[in-house]
Parts: sequence; C-alpha cells; structure tokens
Amino acid sequence: MDTSPLKMALSDLERDLERAREARYQIECEEAGRTAKGGWEEPAAVLPSLLNVVFETLLVVLEAADLGQTRQRLVEKWGAFEKDGGIGKTHYDQQYDYLESKPFDYVDQLVS
Repeated sequence: MDTSPLKMALSDLERDLERAREARYQIECEEAGRTAKGGWEEPAAVLPSLLNVVFETLLVVLEAADLGQTRQRLVEKWGAFEKDGGIGKTHYDQQYDYLESKPFDYVDQLVS
C-alpha cells in the first residue's frame, strides 16, 4: 500500500489543527482580557469552521487507512458535539486560565 497520500493528508491535518489551535488561543486571550497574538478577526467564528475542515479530512484519512471503527466513533462524537452546543462551543475556566473546546481536544488527540 502506498502511504504517501496518507502522509500528505496528515501534514495537512497538522497544519489545519495548528490554525484551530491559534483560533482557540485567541478566544482564550479574549476571555481572559489579554491581548491575543493572532490574525483572526473573529476567532470564535473561525474555530468551528477549521474544526469542520479537520473533521472532513479525518473522515477520508480514516477510511483510507481502513480504520472504520475509529471513523464511526468520530462521526458519533461529532454528532454529540453538535447536539451539545455546536462545534464552536467553548468554556473558559478562569481558575486555570484555560479555554476548553471538547471538539478541538478530541481531534487533537485523534491526530496525535
């Protein structure tokens, strides 16, 4: 099996995930009242869009890698995230100065 397309897709996933990480960080800074380093005008609108790009790419990669069960779990989790406030739902924990995004954390772990 030629794995070069998968490796290329993983590189794209890492790039898109890094862009989502930057948007998440900007939202975190805004919530904390800090000046954010980043270029997104509306990071809260950008984050779900970027996460959906990662989701769509992951679907293809998992299918190509013959990881059907993992792909099915991803689809189920994504549906649960959408029902629980949407892909862009975040929660800022002031005590720990941390912005939680369950969809981001899930795909970040899956890609890793």
